[in-house]
Amino acid sequence: MTLAHGLARTHGSRKRHRARRATVACTVLLCVLLAVAAVQSARLGMAGLIVELGQRELDGPGAPVRRPGMRELDRIAGYFSDSLVFFPHNPWALEGLGTLDLARMRVSATSRQAVAYSRQADAHFRSALRERPASPFLWANLALAKLYLDEFDAEFFSALRYADELAPWEPATQEIVLFAGLAAWPRLDAGLQASLARVVERGAARNGERLLAILKGYRRLDLACAVRSYDALTGTDCRQTPKAGAPGPIDRGKR
Repeated sequence: MTLAHGLARTHGSRKRHRARRATVACTVLLCVLLAVAAVQSARLGMAGLIVELGQRELDGPGAPVRRPGMRELDRIAGYFSDSLVFFPHNPWALEGLGTLDLARMRVSATSRQAVAYSRQADAHFRSALRERPASPFLWANLALAKLYLDEFDAEFFSALRYADELAPWEPATQEIVLFAGLAAWPRLDAGLQASLARVVERGAARNGERLLAILKGYRRLDLACAVRSYDALTGTDCRQTPKAGAPGPIDRGKR
């Protein structure tokens, strides 16, 4: 064997060795990535399952018929908190916690406690919106939390607009937007006031009774009386409707 042949053979052996090493490295890396993906999928699956369990407790077939007390709400909140252990930025868990914060605010014993729960709700809805900025329910609930904190600022008005624009025909969103919007009616510009009037009009077919109850609570039956679709629900009430004025006081337990 000549020296040239020997060198070529050695070079080829080294090349094959490097190729084998590269193949092994790629295989190991692929296995690691697959393992990470499997663990991540398992964590997401577990987080979703726990949220589902909490949601069933909150509004599923097994939900309590009466309004739950603080102890019951704290217990249900544990499901959503446990979900965050597996998926810290789970928007559905954060939204569930925010919803429970508002529920706890309504049954709280002191005004200080009520404000603290409203702030917690505000923080949870904000965190969830960073993950799901196109959710109309999150925007509506953020507006509701800010309402209870008396924060009638540009963000509050934007939250009302986004909720209405993202889900104009969704009954639950209509109710929250109307409730929060009427509470701030004197502060709304003409555009937002017109938007609320359109919410009332759109909701006549599928959600008329619920919206009418909110309007009556704020003494704003005039908004329904302007829509003929409400005639069957209002009866003779529209004949004696007083001139529209400032909305009535907020009932903390209404929403």
